[in-house]
Amino acid sequence: MTKPEPLSFDSALAHLCSDEWAPSGTHVATRHSDEVLRALLPASRTDAGRATLGAAPRAIEHLVCIFKDPLIFHEQNGELAIRVLRNVCARSVANQGRTAQYGAHDLVLDCIAKRFDFCDNEAAAGDHTALRRVEDDGLEDHGRMRLPFFGFAVEFLVNFVTCNVDNAELVWRKAFPGILGKLLECDNHAAASAAAALVHNCIAIVPDRMKDIVKIWSNPGDGNQSLTRSLVAQMKNSEENGKQHEKFMWSFMIIRRLIGASFLENSFEALGPSLDRIASSSTGFSEHQETFLQILEAAASKSAEVPNETEDDTAELVIPENSLAFFAELFEAAMLKSHAEILRTTGSIIGSVIIVSEDSAKLDVLRMRSVKVAISVLHAISGGEGNVGTSATSLGGEELARIDNAVVLSGLRGIMVRTIAICCDMSKAAQDSVRKLQGIPPVLSALSYEKDSSKNPFLREWAILAVRNLTLGNKENAQEISGYELAGVQNDSELLHKTGLEAYMDEKTGRPKLRVKRTPA
Repeated sequence: MTKPEPLSFDSALAHLCSDEWAPSGTHVATRHSDEVLRALLPASRTDAGRATLGAAPRAIEHLVCIFKDPLIFHEQNGELAIRVLRNVCARSVANQGRTAQYGAHDLVLDCIAKRFDFCDNEAAAGDHTALRRVEDDGLEDHGRMRLPFFGFAVEFLVNFVTCNVDNAELVWRKAFPGILGKLLECDNHAAASAAAALVHNCIAIVPDRMKDIVKIWSNPGDGNQSLTRSLVAQMKNSEENGKQHEKFMWSFMIIRRLIGASFLENSFEALGPSLDRIASSSTGFSEHQETFLQILEAAASKSAEVPNETEDDTAELVIPENSLAFFAELFEAAMLKSHAEILRTTGSIIGSVIIVSEDSAKLDVLRMRSVKVAISVLHAISGGEGNVGTSATSLGGEELARIDNAVVLSGLRGIMVRTIAICCDMSKAAQDSVRKLQGIPPVLSALSYEKDSSKNPFLREWAILAVRNLTLGNKENAQEISGYELAGVQNDSELLHKTGLEAYMDEKTGRPKLRVKRTPA
């Protein structure tokens, strides 16, 4: 028996637009319908094809009528139709408008919502009657969102709202926060990834919608889980599974927008206790907060490394000036809790933030508070290990409790020295603060600290930069350094050259000491 020839695009379009396609207003799936949609799918991916489909009388209307069947997600017909409609709306404001006219967004969101309702009801009562057509296919799998239809459905919504204020409002009003929150947490990777893109596109076109997100954080009793918690959990799962692609990118971009809109503290507190509670009680940082800070560290580090003239706006992280105090409070809370990993992460973030931020009074305050914490931490973890002589005194006041994890300490020491180096760059106030808080000795000790060099190879390099920044234009610091004994460094000419120091013989004691070179290197 001869296999029939596949339909041409023109023939398939004629079938789609005919009266026979939807005689009662609701299309009935047939094998012939599948053939029609398969023939239309390749052309729908092209600009010419989507323009032809959009302009054809009743083409979009007849595509939309397929979704009036509440169980269409199970049919091949439904999966093909949503893929064609997704393509038709891509980069076409005209087709987006026609699709909205026929209520496609409402039908698709209703289908998704009913699916979630079934999942909840089936889990609670074991009621299988709602899926009478799919009983034989294994209810356990269908009780979730794993069918490909749902990934394509959310991708359609993404194309439907892109650069379209009216359509974004239609979807946001119906889907936020309930449906969107559930999609972000569902076990269908494609649907969850597309949901993050959908949230991003809705808030990108109307930034004021970010206030809606903050509003639900302020009302935890309404049953809506924090959107930030969902995004952070989604990103963490992507990292652990080695899938740092679309899901990670869109989630990161949403968080970046929230931070840039001065919602940094709101985002952090949505994931756990507030900084006030952490600092004043036995409450500690939540796991989600730790992950959030790791994401922020990666973003800040990337921003600090990328040249200003770059066209890669995904690397840019804008920290509003009124958010600078948050980092100082976070740094201090981490020290109070002796939380080494938060200290390391926050110190890294602060260094990068100072690099990318413009000078201001608030940035100077961040420098001063950060220097104080960094010096306290260095004194607490040094414990007399350094080679600095009798001039090295213990920092007065309340010190950070000792941390026994050597692996964590190896990185923590380097980050604290880095923080001091960056804070003291062209800042006389920060330079003086380091001296007054007896921070110069632990910085000098880092020049010859070898115990963790394999775990923290940049410790000495940051110490070199710190010494240079501490002494540049500061005679008091230069004088303070003169007289310190630093074993193991006097004969290292390359190191001394980099730091701008020189070794000399003290006439009174007859022992070698260090001083800033009279003629700078």
